[in-house]
Formats: sequence, structure tokens, C-alpha cells
Amino acid sequence: DVSGDGLDYLVVGAYMYNSGRGAVYLFYGTFISTTVDWISRGPAQSGASFGYCLAKGDFDGDGYLDLAVGAPYYDGTNTDEGRVLIYRGSASGISTTASWFVPGPTQNGARLGWSLAAGDFNGDGYDDIAVGAPYYDTANTDAGLVRVHYGSSSGVSSTPSLSTSGPNQANANFGYSLASGDVNGDGYDDLLVGAPYYDTSNTDAGWAGLYYGTPWGLTAVYSWYSVGNDEASAYFGYAIATGKTDSDDYSDIAIGAPYANAGGTSRGKVFFYRGSSAGPTLRTVHSGRVDWELMGRSLAFGDFDGDGYDDLAAGAPLYSEGGTNYGRVHIFRQGQYLYQYIVNKESREYAYSSISAGDVDGDGYDDLLVGSPLDDAPTYSRSAVYIHRGSGAFLIEPYSWRYRMGINWLGYAVICGDFNGDTLSDVVAGAYANNSGEGVVYAWYGEETSRPTFSSLSLSIYSPYGEEGTLVASIRAYNAHDVKGFEIYYSTSERGPWTYSQNITYTGDHYHDAKISGLTDGQKYYIRVRTYDEVPNYSEYSAPQSAVPEDRKAPDAPGGFAARVTSQGYIKLNWTLSTSGDVAGYAIFRNDNMRYTTLNTTMEYVDMNVTLGQIYTYELYVFDEASNYNKYPNGLVVMADRDYDGDGTGDLLDRDDDGDGVEDLIDAFPYDSTEWADYDGDGTGDNADTDDDNDGIPDASDPWPLLDINDIEATVDSIEQKIDNLNMTVEEILQRVKALQNDLGYLNSSSAALLGEILVRLSRMESNLTSKLESVERNLTAKIDGMNSTLRAQISSALTQILNRIDAMDSSLRALIQSFWLDYNVTEATNTGSIISRIASLEVSIRALVEDFWDDYNYTSSSDTAEIISKIEDMWDGFNGSIEYARSYLSDRLNYTLDILRTRIGELEAEMEENVTALKEYVGLMTLELRMYMEVVNATLHGHLSDIEEMIIDFREATLENLTMISSYLHDMWQNNTEGREQILAAIEATGDLIRNVNDASMSELRTRLDDLREYLIGFNTTESLRLADAVENLMGRLEEVNESAGERFDELATTLQALATLGTIIDELSDVDQSIEEKTGELKDENKTVQNYNLILLVLLIIVILLEILIYLKKGGGEVKVIEKEVVKEVPTSGGGEEEKALEEEEELWEEEELEEEL
Repeated sequence: DVSGDGLDYLVVGAYMYNSGRGAVYLFYGTFISTTVDWISRGPAQSGASFGYCLAKGDFDGDGYLDLAVGAPYYDGTNTDEGRVLIYRGSASGISTTASWFVPGPTQNGARLGWSLAAGDFNGDGYDDIAVGAPYYDTANTDAGLVRVHYGSSSGVSSTPSLSTSGPNQANANFGYSLASGDVNGDGYDDLLVGAPYYDTSNTDAGWAGLYYGTPWGLTAVYSWYSVGNDEASAYFGYAIATGKTDSDDYSDIAIGAPYANAGGTSRGKVFFYRGSSAGPTLRTVHSGRVDWELMGRSLAFGDFDGDGYDDLAAGAPLYSEGGTNYGRVHIFRQGQYLYQYIVNKESREYAYSSISAGDVDGDGYDDLLVGSPLDDAPTYSRSAVYIHRGSGAFLIEPYSWRYRMGINWLGYAVICGDFNGDTLSDVVAGAYANNSGEGVVYAWYGEETSRPTFSSLSLSIYSPYGEEGTLVASIRAYNAHDVKGFEIYYSTSERGPWTYSQNITYTGDHYHDAKISGLTDGQKYYIRVRTYDEVPNYSEYSAPQSAVPEDRKAPDAPGGFAARVTSQGYIKLNWTLSTSGDVAGYAIFRNDNMRYTTLNTTMEYVDMNVTLGQIYTYELYVFDEASNYNKYPNGLVVMADRDYDGDGTGDLLDRDDDGDGVEDLIDAFPYDSTEWADYDGDGTGDNADTDDDNDGIPDASDPWPLLDINDIEATVDSIEQKIDNLNMTVEEILQRVKALQNDLGYLNSSSAALLGEILVRLSRMESNLTSKLESVERNLTAKIDGMNSTLRAQISSALTQILNRIDAMDSSLRALIQSFWLDYNVTEATNTGSIISRIASLEVSIRALVEDFWDDYNYTSSSDTAEIISKIEDMWDGFNGSIEYARSYLSDRLNYTLDILRTRIGELEAEMEENVTALKEYVGLMTLELRMYMEVVNATLHGHLSDIEEMIIDFREATLENLTMISSYLHDMWQNNTEGREQILAAIEATGDLIRNVNDASMSELRTRLDDLREYLIGFNTTESLRLADAVENLMGRLEEVNESAGERFDELATTLQALATLGTIIDELSDVDQSIEEKTGELKDENKTVQNYNLILLVLLIIVILLEILIYLKKGGGEVKVIEKEVVKEVPTSGGGEEEKALEEEEELWEEEELEEEL
């Protein structure tokens, strides 16, 4: 924001401008004019490539962003050493002349200014600048160099405060790319450096490393690095960028490897890392989709959808369609999820080297700036810069602004920033090839937009009836000016992130309602609104208002409400479940008792409190957990009845109550589906009766189980009667034939023969008819008595054959008589007609007999059959419908459950990630605190150890010196010194009491301190702290042992002193004491080693040394006393030299005694 109008500007470098001198172009925001507002040609040196790289930062802390421009081919003392020029921002825009510059190293071809990054690396409030020189030679050619110059109130120092070559590998080109951001969240910007030509075991695999910021600046050595997938010629680190894609305080990282194969050839990859207190963690690897598209050659972060989180843009300049390298930009929402491609088919090799983001139009959404230095390849006659505007959902793919000029590599470097503090982004672009490579930079300042206004704009929210998961935002607007509509946003937090919901058109009315659906009932939501005009320009957001959506939508009505009566006489109601997912239960209302019966989510209800023959009306309701209810459209009117066979028709209306296929009118057992006939009338159905005809013969042995002897006789009589009748008919026929013979007696013998043949045939017909009638009679009788369905089919077939044969005989007889009549033509027509009539009558009788049988056993009419078939078809359709409904319902429930699970899993993942991060931070802090505490304890104990060692040496030397002196005195002492001995013993006892008292007090205090230390360590509850607590407890035990041992040794010492009898023994004992001291010194050294391994055990040595000091002191004093006690036993030779000699001896002894007392 160069002009201070609140909009960032676009800055584009043109490093080949004017014979390579380079230039920088700045484009102002909202929505900016194509007229250049600022231009700089930098050092105006041919071939300097001014505008090759751009960066922004407030280096002098005046509140305005400053513009840094790289000229990597600038010739200073050395050819192509490079230079960086920095232009101050102000309220009037970017200064026309550079305020500071950073010189290149004194080396040919270092190319300082190839890459730039700005950030506050030391937290002093001034942005610092990192400058890359990737072709700098250390001892290794083209190892690369990065220099850091810190900012201050006076600007950027020309002297670097830090220089590093990273891994320092030949041809690695360390510093090829740079980016800054607070990756570990400590409040200091960190520096990310790329070395794309770094070799692992694979050539040109690439490398990127991270230097942490501190209060003293960047660390001299990188703290983290990565080589991506370690793929040959991937050029990992070619482009890098940082941004904040979530709600934590850590900057996230994107690193491009544009030549990675990614399952094809040079499709490119982008590695996305999450920042954390422990450093970057790889989260996602994005891969290009088309061979040679080189995704990841340019990278930028920006909040394109206005949700408060940065999105990632990755350029793929060689993306091709139909052989044309249009290039495209991949957009990853919050760095992770691909949701848009930006393709500009008016360009070529789009996003070749640089893209950037900033809110150029001041609408609250970052816009995407894309450099296209080879805009109309393959002719390469143009260079251009494009802007795609951000919105509440996606970037607007058709570009909204373009600046185009002749080929000068305009757009090789682009940047957005508010260089003049007006809150609008300004646009800067470099054209480094302009004017024979001199280079030029252009800038376009943002312009204040005219925003729509109201005299008042208010917002209220409520949860509507008949809806669930829905809120209605009611907008009141008065005195609108230049307003086209409203944009509605919602969030679960007053601070966002905000989700775009919809826009509504302003109608001129004061009231406008916007319904927001798809929300979660019971969750609190915040809603805000802003207006827009035709441009569109946007007003400020309204103050957020909150509300909680309530479930006010009744569940869908259930379906298929039906009733039937049961065999017990109850009424059973059934229905299909409501398709709503929030059903809590159902309720049945019966009209006579005016009461509701509440049920759970079952699909049936049996009403047992009914009276047979009584009519009832039922209504079905469904309700949800919010007490919303719905009713099945129609009630059911049902008469209480039984339904013995469960066919859905009550017994009062059912023609076949037991469903055995036999109607009740002819069913001997209408309520027993296993029985329907009782031939012998004994009350036991034929299926269960072992003697159906009650003839005394079991059915298993009875050839006629359904015919007893009486039935057979009656049947035979009936058959005989029928045969008699038939014989009478035959007799009559014969009589007529005989009459015919008489009438035809005049015929010749041939006629007689013919007549004889007729008679034979008639006789045969009689016999056949008689036999067939008997067979038919038997079969009919058996069938009438209860033949099964198989025999019915056989009888039907037999009857059909009989009818066919009767028809055949009829036709044959007719033909024979007619032939005879034609041959002889003597018989009267009446006689012939009589014969034919009798034959026809016989045919009618037989047919009637068959039809009577058929009527008896095929009582079901065609209409009944049609009804049965119709019911079967209805039942089948209902079954199919139920199956389809069940399948649909289960599918809906499954999808609903899966959606809930996915949402909950996402929430659990986010919650787990937050908990893990917090736990890591807590463990890190506790570990650091414990480590610092142990270091303090260690240092303190080491100091005590040094003092103890010095004390031990001093004690040992003093003891040896005293022992030597005591030994010399003892040899000269006299034999007895009772008074001195008593004084010394009294001193020993007093000293012992004193030591014991001191010991007890010291031990008490020491125990208290050790208990406190142990409790403190247990409170950490870590493996190391618990182990140290156990060590402290062991130490306390050791101290008790030492204390007891010290008392015992003191008692032993007193006893030993009193028991000493001779001077020689005390000398030996003093020698033993000396040796004991040496042993104790060795023990102390061993204990010292133990203390060094277990820091807290050093306290044991301190106590032991103190006790040894006391012991040594006591040994020293006690030894002298005992020596005096025992040394006096040494005898002095006597002689008889006289009294003078004895006096001299006494005087000498007195002198020695006085000297010894003085010494003592």
C-alpha cells in the first residue's frame, strides 16, 4: 500500500528492461488503472536486470511498507556481483530514489539479489532483509550464499549481520529461493532457504532448510531441512512460500519441486508442511496432473475466499491443452484441498516464475496476481501481468485486469503490498529485460472506491417454523445509496472464520429476509451482512448477530396405514416408517376413548381392548424429539372381528374361514384347515380318521376306503338300475331295428349282410357304453366321496376321452346309417330320424352326467378365481413396494449415519490434533524446566564437590603433620600424667555430646529438605523424575546409616582411647588412622563418581565428608591424649648416682611436662 489508501499495490519487476538494466512497475489497487503511477530504472546499468526479484517490508519502522528490488547482474567492483536497492514507502507513495542499497560480495558472478525475503528475525519491530546469491563460490563452486541485513530506525545496514552457505555443497545454489514466516510460533520470523540443485545420492534432488529467529537474530546453522522425496532432478526448493492456513500461531510452508515426475514426466510436486513448536511437519504432497506442466515453479499464499485462512496457489507454466502451453494455477483451499484451476488462454506459460496475492480492490478477499513474462509464446513478443479477483467462493477465472507490453520479461517478479498505508493493495511488477536488460519496475497505486451506504442497517435473526437447521436473517435497511444487494456470511465463532451463504438483491424495500439452511440445530451461529454495488464495491460488515437454530419442522408422515383383524379377535394396525431421520415415536388415537397411545419407532400396534362387532376409528401420528408432529392423511374405520385363517378378511365376511380352499358351506370343519370332509359322519375328519367309511376295515387295508358294503350295494343297485334303463333303451333300438328289418325284408342278401353288420356294431356299442358307464359311475362315486386333486385331473382326462369317443361313435353311427340310407334308399326318413334322435338323447344324458360331476367338484366360479388372482397380484405388488421402500429407507439412514460419522471423525481429528499439540507443548515446557533445574543442581553439586575435595586434601595434610608432631612428643613423654589424662577424657566426652547434638539437628534439617525434593520430583510424574525420586529416598537411607555409623565409630573411638595402654599401641593406631584416612579418601572418590552419575547423590558425599572431618578432628585430639596416657609407661633407666642426679632428672621431667602442657 504505497499511497496509504488501504489497498495493496502490485509490483512487477522487468529485469531485462533497457538492455538488461531492469525496471520495477507498480500497479495500484481498486480496480487499478493501467496508467503507471510509479516507475524506477534502478541503477540504470545495462544488463543489471533490475526488477528480477521483489520483496516488501517495513525496514525503518515508520508504519509504511518499503520496496526492495534485486538486480542480480549488477556490476560493481566485480562483474555480476549483484545489488539490492530499497525504496521507502510513505503516505505519498514509493520514493523515486533508493533510500538504501545492499552491495554484492566481492566476487564475479555471485548474483546477489537473485532472491529476497523480509521478516523481523530478531523481534525488534523492524523488518530485516535476507538476500540470496545462489552462484556464490565458497571453496565449492556455486555453493551459494545468503546474507541477512537487519533493519533499524535508520533503515537497512549495508553490512550483513549474518552470512551462511547452508550445506555448502558445490553447485547446490543455496539461496536460489527465500521466504520468511514464524514457523515455530515463538514470535520471531524464521527464514526458509531453497537449494534446488543440491545433490543427495540423487543428482539435483534439491534441498530446503529453516533458520529460526531469536532475540539475537537468525541462528547461524539451520535447525531443520528436507530433501522432499529425494528424487533425481526434482529441484526441490525451486520455489518456496509461507502462509497461515489455520487458526494456530504457526506459519505453514509450501515447497515446490517442479520437475518431480509424480507418476508421469516432470509433472511437478508441492510439499505442504504444517508449522509447530517442534518445527515443520509434512501434511500433504500435491502432484501435477499433466506431463511437463511443472507445477510448483511459482508459489503464493492468500485468503482468496475470505474465510480467514490462507489458500495456496501453485503455478504450472507448461500446462498444455491441444499442444498449446497455456499454463495454469492450482488453488488449494487452506493449502490442502484442490478446489480450482485458473487457466488463461489469452496467455502462454502462465505463472512462469512469480505469483502473488493481495486485496487489490479492498473487498475483503485477496486477489491473485500472475506474471506472464512470455505472454504470447511461441513468438515471445509480449509480456504481461494479470489479476484474478477473489470472492466468497472461488477466484474469478476470467482476469479482471491486465497490463501488457512488448517482450521485456514484465511479470517475471510481481508483488502486492500497501506501500502508502491507505489499506488498499498496490501492484508492483518488474521487467528485468527492459532496455537491453537494464530493467525497470512499474507500480500502480490503489484508488479509493465508492462504497454503497445506508443511513441505518440492522440485522435480526430467528428460527422459522416448519424448518430444521435453518435461520432467517432479517435485514432492515434505510436510505440506501448505490446498493445492488446484500452478501450473507455465517460462522460458529464471533471471530470467524466466516462462510459465505448467499447474496440477495436489494428491492428498494426496507425489509429483506435471507434463509440460511444446512445448519446444526442447537449450535450457536453468528451472522453478518454487507452490501455491494454494480462494480462491485462493498460496504463494511454489519456487527455480528447470533442465534441458535431450532427444529421446528414436523417429520414426514408415515405411509401404508392399514388394519386387519387377528384370529384372536384383536385389531392389528400396520404402517411404514416416516422417512424423516429425527423421528422419536408414533401415537395412535382411537375415537371411542379419546386417548392417544404413544409408541416407539415400531411399525405396528395391536389393539386388544375391543368388542367383537364394534366399529372403531383410528388415527396415526408421528412426532420428533422437538415435539413436532404430523398425521397420516386418512383415518381407518375397522370393525372388530376374528380372522381365523389370517387372510386379512374377517370371519364374518370370509367364505372360507380356515383358508383350506373349501368354502364354509360345504366344509365339514370350517375352522380346521387340515380337515374339510367327514365321510362316515363320526366327527373325525377323513384326514385324521383311520376308517373313513366306518366299515371296520382300516383305510390302509380297505381297497374302497370311502365305500362301505352298504354304499357298494346301493351303488350297484343304482348302476343296475341305470343299466336296466340303458337296456330298455337298447331293447327299444333293437325293436326298431327289427321293424326296420321287416320293412327292408325285400332287400337282397347284401342288404341283409349290411344289416347284420349294423346289428353287430350296435351290439358292440351297447357293450362299450355299458362298460364305460359302469366305469364312469364308479369313478364319479369315488370322486364325490373325496378324491384328491391328482385323481380329479385323471377323471377330467378320462371324461374328456369318453366325450370324444361318444362324439366319434355318434359321428360313425350317423355316417353308417346315412350311408345305408343312401345305398338302399328304402327306409323312411322318420325311422332313420328316430334312430338318430335316440343316439343324440344318449349323448345328452352322458354329457349331463359329466357336467353334474364337474359342477360338484369345480364349485369355484371364474369370478372367484379372478378375485384370488387379483389379491395375489396386489399382495406381490405390496411386497415389492415394501422391499423397495425398505431399501430406500436403509440407504437414506446409512448415508445420514455416514455423514454424521464423517463430521464427527473430522471433529475428533481436529480435537486430537489440538490436544496432541498442546500436550507436546506442555511436555516440552516441563522437560525444559526439569532440564534447567537439573543443570542448576548439577552445577551446584559440582561446586560443592570441588570444595569437598579441597577440604579433604587440607584435612589429610594437617592430620599427617599433627601425627608426626605427636609421635615426636610421645617418645619424650613421661610415664604417668594422671591429671592431664583426666582432663583429656572429660574433653572427649564433652566433644562427643556436642557432635551428637549437632548431628541430630543437621540430620533433621537434611531429612526435611530431602523429603521436599522427593515430593517435587514425584510431582513431575515422568520416568526420569520418578527414578530421581527413588535415588533421593535411597540417599536418605544412606544418610541414616552414615549417622548411625558415625555415632558408633565415635563410641568405639572413646572406648579405644580409654583402653589404650601403651605408647607403642597408640603409635600403631595412629598409623592405622593415617591409612584409614587414605581409604576414606578413596571411598570419597568412588562416591564422587557415583554422585556424578546421579546428581542428587552428591549430597551423600557432603554429609560423609562432614562426618569424616569431625572424626579426623576427634582422632587427632584423642590420639594426643592417649599417647600421653600410654607413653608414660616407658621406663627411664635409674642408677645410684646420688641425689644430685635424681634432682636433675626431676627438673628435666618437670620441664618436659610444662612444655607438653603448653603444647596441649
